[in-house]
Amino acid sequence: MPRMRSRPTADRLFETGAAVFGSRVIGVIMTGSDHDGTDGLRPIKAAGGLSVRGQAFRGGYHDFTIKTGGVAVFPRLVAAEHRTGFARSQMKSGVSELDALLGGGIERGSSTLILGPAGTGKSTYAFPTWRSHASGAKGLPFVFDKELGLLFQQGESHGLRP
Repeated sequence: MPRMRSRPTADRLFETGAAVFGSRVIGVIMTGSDHDGTDGLRPIKAAGGLSVRGQAFRGGYHDFTIKTGGVAVFPRLVAAEHRTGFARSQMKSGVSELDALLGGGIERGSSTLILGPAGTGKSTYAFPTWRSHASGAKGLPFVFDKELGLLFQQGESHGLRP
């Protein structure tokens, strides 16, 4: 059947699948957007096959896993839907000279990378800062190059427990 608009190749694939395999064909469209191959699902339905089409609830690309028994599709997160209010302020480190270098401290709600060679005081700075802001604050340290036992020992010396 000729058409005046462009056609996704999925339409032709599904039409051919319905013609060749009849009721044994399954067509799956995961995008849920217009002209995405859904026209090709009609011949599958007419042949008694199974057709599944995603809904345009949250368009775009989604992560998914294929498992025994089906496909698990994960919703796309939109940052604007998860905003929470907080007062912009500076978090003091407790080291006045460092806070002065940082313009008053680290800005609350920011991501901070503390980087330097061994022995430069990264942990000495980080542990008291985490401790002083632990009550009610959220933070997640990523530590890649410190032996785990030493990390716990230093953290406990600053009142932090794993």
